[in-house]
Amino acid sequence: MTFVFLGCEQIIEIDPPEYNPEPVVTGLFSTDSVWTIKVHRSLGITVRQDATIQYIPDASVRITNDLGMVDVLEYQGNGDYVSSAGTIPIPNVRYTLHVDIPEESRLHATATAPPRVEIANYSFEHIGTTSAPEPFTDQIYRLMVKFSDVPGPSFYQVGVYRYEKNQYSSLDPSFLKKDSFYVQLGVDLSQSTGWACGYVEAVRPEPTSSNAGGTCDESVIIDNAFDGESYSWTGIIVIPTLSTGRRELLLLLSSLSQDYFEYIRTQRENYFFNPLSEPVQVHSNIEGGLGVFAGYTNTTLILPFD
Repeated sequence: MTFVFLGCEQIIEIDPPEYNPEPVVTGLFSTDSVWTIKVHRSLGITVRQDATIQYIPDASVRITNDLGMVDVLEYQGNGDYVSSAGTIPIPNVRYTLHVDIPEESRLHATATAPPRVEIANYSFEHIGTTSAPEPFTDQIYRLMVKFSDVPGPSFYQVGVYRYEKNQYSSLDPSFLKKDSFYVQLGVDLSQSTGWACGYVEAVRPEPTSSNAGGTCDESVIIDNAFDGESYSWTGIIVIPTLSTGRRELLLLLSSLSQDYFEYIRTQRENYFFNPLSEPVQVHSNIEGGLGVFAGYTNTTLILPFD
């Protein structure tokens, strides 16, 4: 590694210490999907390597709970160990992950997916249109969701998606139509007190409610101000008039475990860290190695519109 300083002629060469890869486990599990755990080895930033050779295909990956064995995951390639039995995590159940790698130390961690959020009330109303000429005039809606907070530290994220049918993909050279899917909408949070646009912003003394563009993709909050009480989220959403498919929105109100929140937050901070400062240590709760084992639970709301 060579450093060249502008304004002077001195060149300093530094030989970084040899990097020893460590086993890494990533298990971000949802109560909507079967168990999937990724196992690989870490990469040093000073060594140019093929990341695919770091996958670990011969590990033993098991999930247990307080009552005993839950599932044994099978290797499916690309470092992924997946439940062949189709087992899905259950909210509010404590799970333990066991990863045994031949001739290496055992890795384990314990995690729980939070209970499902109960939506007490919601409203979805049309409040206007954009100023673009027809047929490009888009519709503006206000969406409010009121829910009951669970006592204790709680972390939430809200995402809003519109249904699109048979969309073209500009990334595909053949421009073939793709399957239907949900597309995330940006949300104006100016009418929603306390919610932050992003995980990093959520821990600041005065969370920012929207980004420079006025809309937000990651609407996040910590329940410091409403622990155990009812609380509401309000978002202003613009729906393109020319969108296709079913006329409906999908709202996901996600209850996040603290380990999940801290992992995503520190990962975001590490990605955008100042190169002249110390990098942020990404949160890990894996004993015997690196990585995370953490859960989240979604509450789904389908919102038809005209």
